[in-house]
Amino acid sequence: MPENQTRTNLQKNLSVLISGGSGLIGRYLTSTLLTAGYEVSHLSRNNNQIGKVRVFFWDPEKRLIDPEGEPCLF
Repeated sequence: MPENQTRTNLQKNLSVLISGGSGLIGRYLTSTLLTAGYEVSHLSRNNNQIGKVRVFFWDPEKRLIDPEGEPCLF
């Protein structure tokens, strides 16, 4: 992505929530989006995250999602 586009993304405060962010594709997507200036968050059932992302823990069986999210630095 061109550098000027990355700056534009940072200025717009673009954000994305990724389900499956700790998987093979999710890790690549997270890295690419962070490099492009996006704020990335993960929806996760565990804390095996990569990079500086905000993690929203969820329990699909109980149909619960942590509304606050936890900033995790892994």
